[in-house]
Parts: sequence; C-alpha cells; structure tokens
Amino acid sequence: MAKSAKTRFIDPTRGMQHGLRQRLRTYYFGTFLYRRVLKGTHPVQIKFNPKNHWGGDVAVADALFRGQYSFAGHTVSAPNENPWRLPAPSQAWQDALHSFNWLRHFRAQGGDAAKRHVESLIRKWLQDYQEWDPVAWQPDVIAQRLIAWMSNASMAVSTQDLVHHSAVMNSMARQARHLARTALISRDGLPRLIAVIGLVYSGFCLPEGARRMSRGLQLLERELDRLVLADGCIVTRNPSDQFEALRALVALKADLRAANQEMPNYIQRAIDRMTPMLRFFRLGDGRLALFNGSFEDSADEIDQVLDAAKAQGKPLGGAIYSGFQRVQAGQTVILVDAGSPPLGDLSVNAHASPNAFEMSVGTERLIVNCGSSDEIMFDGVHKVSRTTAAHSTLIIDNKNSFPILKNQRIGKRPKKVLAVRDEMDDTVSLDITHYGYVTAFGYEHERILKVARSGKVVEGIDALKSINRKKRPKTPIDIRFHLHPAVEARRTVDGGAVELTLPGGAMWRFESTHGVNVEESIYLGERGKVQPSRQLVVSSTSGASRLQINWRLLKV
Repeated sequence: MAKSAKTRFIDPTRGMQHGLRQRLRTYYFGTFLYRRVLKGTHPVQIKFNPKNHWGGDVAVADALFRGQYSFAGHTVSAPNENPWRLPAPSQAWQDALHSFNWLRHFRAQGGDAAKRHVESLIRKWLQDYQEWDPVAWQPDVIAQRLIAWMSNASMAVSTQDLVHHSAVMNSMARQARHLARTALISRDGLPRLIAVIGLVYSGFCLPEGARRMSRGLQLLERELDRLVLADGCIVTRNPSDQFEALRALVALKADLRAANQEMPNYIQRAIDRMTPMLRFFRLGDGRLALFNGSFEDSADEIDQVLDAAKAQGKPLGGAIYSGFQRVQAGQTVILVDAGSPPLGDLSVNAHASPNAFEMSVGTERLIVNCGSSDEIMFDGVHKVSRTTAAHSTLIIDNKNSFPILKNQRIGKRPKKVLAVRDEMDDTVSLDITHYGYVTAFGYEHERILKVARSGKVVEGIDALKSINRKKRPKTPIDIRFHLHPAVEARRTVDGGAVELTLPGGAMWRFESTHGVNVEESIYLGERGKVQPSRQLVVSSTSGASRLQINWRLLKV
C-alpha cells in the first residue's frame, strides 16, 4: 500500500543542502541504480550491542501498546492502526516516530507480548520504508534508528523467524551504507553531529564497518572542533542542543570503551567542556533556560546525563565565546543572552533575542522568554516565538533586532555585542550593549542589571543611545517582561507597580520610572504546549539622543 501523502513533513531546513544539488540527490536516491549501490554483504548478526543508557518507562510502553503515540508534545491516538501511515502532527513527532528511540520503553516492560508487538511494528516499517525515503531516511533519523535497533536488539532483531531477522539485518546494513554517503550533507548543527555519531556506531557495531568507523571518527573530530566553542557551548547557542549533543557523546564514550575500541581524546575533551555549560543553562528548577529554540526538558534526564558525564567543572559566570551571562545570588538565578546568533544553516532556530533574560527564584520561574515550537516553517507560532517581542528585552517599533529571513535563517547580525561584568561585595552588575537596531533606527541598546547578593533585589536600566548623538524620528518602544504561566500578576492600587505572586506564595514587586501595563502572552517551554501567560510591558517613545528607563524587581 502506498504511503499517505498527508502523513509526511518534508522540511528543507531539516534535510540536506538546498537547491538544485539537493533536488538531484533526491532524484538519484530514489532510483533503481541507487538501490543497487546500497547492496552488499548481508550481515548475519550485530558485532556489538551498545547499552541502553537511559532506561525506559513501562507506562509509556503501555500507552504505545494502546496506540497512543506521544512524541514531541503531540499525541496521536490510533488503536490497532499502522502508525507509519498516520497523519503526522509535526515534523518533530514524525522524526521521533521514525527514530525508534521509544523502543527502550518496551525493553523496560519486557515479556513476549512486548517482543511480538515490536516485531510487528518493525515488519510494518520495513514494508513501507525498506528503500530510501526522504522522511524516514534523513541522516540523523537513520543514526538514531540504527542505535535504537542495536541497543534494543533483544526486542528489535532477535527472533525465531530467520527471514525476518535477515530482513532487519539487511535493512540496517543498507541504512548504514546510505548514512556513510550522506552524514556530511545533513543539516548543519545537531542533526549532522548525530548523523556522524550514528556512523561511528555503525562502524563498530555492524560487520564490515572498519571504513565507516574510520570515516565517522574523522568527521566527529571535525564536527566537534566546529560546533563546540571554547567555553563549551554548542555553536547554535541552544540549551536543548547542548543537552542532546552531550547525551549522545556520553553514550558513545561508554559504548566505545565497552566494545574495547580506542576512545579518542577529543571526545573526552568535548565532554569536559560541554558539561559545565549544560549546568550553566539550568534554572532553579533544574530545567533549561529558553534561548534559541530550546525547551525546558526533563530535570531528571539532565541529571542522568550530568552524572554519566563524570565531569565536575562548575558553570562559569560569563560564557564569553557563546555570549551568555549567568548570575546566581541567594535563591535567584538569572541568565542573559549577551551574544550574537550563528550564521547560515546553524541559525534556522536562532532567535532575535539580544539582551533578553530569564529569572528563577528557588525552584520557580518568574521572568521567562516565550520559548519555541517544533514546527519549523509550518507553524505561525514558531515564527512568532523567534521574534524580539517574544523575549524579555527591549523592542523598537515592534521590529526584530535582526532580520529573520523567509528561509528561516538569520540575516544581518548585530556587528557586536559588548558585555561587562562587575563582581562587587554587595552586587553583581552586568552591562550589555547590542547594535542590532543601529541600521534601522540609529540606536544602540544598553541593558544594565544589578543583582543584590541576597538575590532579593534586581535593578535594571534599559537605555537607547543614538549614534553620533543625533535626534531621531519618534518611534514607539516597549520593554517586555514575560511571566511564567504559574505567576500571578496584579496591579497595585495606585497603578504604578505590579505585584507578582509565585506558586509557593513568595511575592515580588515590579516598578518602573515609565509605568507598567499587564498584557496577554504565551508560553512554549514545554514541548507541544501553548500555554496562556501574562507579560509586563513598559512603553515609551524614542526620538531624543538618549532615552533611559529604570525598573526594579524587589522581593516583598
């Protein structure tokens, strides 16, 4: 049976390089000639079974048994239906389904019924996707699928049906051969890194993989050198990418050692640099801050990765190469975007968010950015979430601080972002200036944050300074402070301030020299969810050579 067209998301930003070259590859991969290219020796068995490092959840397996397919924040309910022919609600859901990462939940459940169910799902997958497919055979998805099948081989491969066993092994070999040809042309950033890691696994876990192993390790060294900055941050500046990349490297390190393979020093060096940076991105609830397409993600899963990394480095205060600042004072944690986005394909998830900050108190979030959506190019919410207005920062005339192009990439970046940190006995001060509005409006935006060591007072100054001290046309400006959905906001009786109540009962007061309004907002921190929230908005008009707005957050 042919696959239904409506099940398929083919997102060019998730695929390989663009334009005519991609179209020619797509045509070639679908030909009979290429199917012959992928032929080779049929492997009999897996050489080495990697460990299932992250365990599984029996409750998730039970839901999958019942036809409840919950991935990337979306659930499709289809009892007794073929999941490979279901309408996909998003690209991320579709990728997660085809990755087979969910096999670990069936392994946690165990038993003959689970094995039979997994075997049935793989049989159905092979019926539709045995040959190259633009969705199911994306390089990073192949990599995840191969690792999932090999690390759960007792469920996915071992069977008394020798014909089925042979079909699965032959499919893995063909996918590995395709991966060897396409890993380097997968989308730049995390997808390419995952594809290369999958190529390494295919080299030491499958027969006749010596050349793939050698090629994969060469590419891995190159990619880590390109993608991991000197302060340990992944170049996309996305905390969720940081988490996923470190998780993949930690597992690879353990499996290489278990397979008695040489573990290159550059893998350990990357882990040692990336681990403190993952700690850096955590707010007080143990989850991740929301910058450049990241999500909160699971605190427990982050703990597992950090424990497995066995790297004890503490998070820095300032990550100067990636452009982030972190302040921890008392129970207050503040993270600030003090840098510029990456360029090209690496920027397809980047946000127009210079000088934006997030703030937590204890285990509760107070000031946030709106977050992101998985639906690249298919979802209006995703596009809005990348705008400057969706972040806790200043915006001029509701225009982005740098352009987001139709192809989802970032256009002209701010030429520079300057960050000065001053550690004093009673306060930590951050002075950050970006130049994203110079071309369109002739202003640079300076944000100063002074955080009391007690963590109970945060004083802010947002200033617009005209270059060459010239007056400018009058233009509306807003400073937005997005609130977590659990925070209650109430105007004071005189209307000059707003009282903010956290779920645990703690109360903060927001004040500004230019007044403050409470408006509607949304929160996307949890994958697949759009939650209503509120935002504080301080408004004024630019035009003078300098405009300064003072504000303060004070624990009551």
